[in-house]
Amino acid sequence: MFLKRIVHRVLRERRPRHGPEDVTDAMPLEPGGGVEAEYERIVRSVLRRWGAEDCVSVRIVRTGEGSGELDSFVAMLQILGWTGRPVLRLLVGLPFLEKKVAKAVRAHWVHEVSEFRGLWLRAPERISEAQELRSVLDQLAGKRRPWEPGSGS
Repeated sequence: MFLKRIVHRVLRERRPRHGPEDVTDAMPLEPGGGVEAEYERIVRSVLRRWGAEDCVSVRIVRTGEGSGELDSFVAMLQILGWTGRPVLRLLVGLPFLEKKVAKAVRAHWVHEVSEFRGLWLRAPERISEAQELRSVLDQLAGKRRPWEPGSGS
């Protein structure tokens, strides 16, 4: 009985003494985080589900004040290389991807403190890989391109 009272007292002293006003349902920010880090985490999670996380780099940019004096942000996606199906999925499905990211943002607390202005997609910095780009076009149009001589068009 004596030991039970001591354990009870120790546990009671360790319990945080927060009032109801101190309780929040918002996720805590990770170290070095902020609104930009949360946007990046959201975009990367959607890209991961699409299987396109490794073919693009993600950068979140503050674009200024939106309506209601909230900061507005865009997600800039830069294609790292023409790697086939994941890049094609990203290019063709960009409107759907943007809707998925916007829906995920609306379900997150960052929607309450900022505005999401969409995705911006950039081509790779080096587009000099003409052979690589041709192979991507071949995947899209089949082995014979309709604009080549002798293709029957």
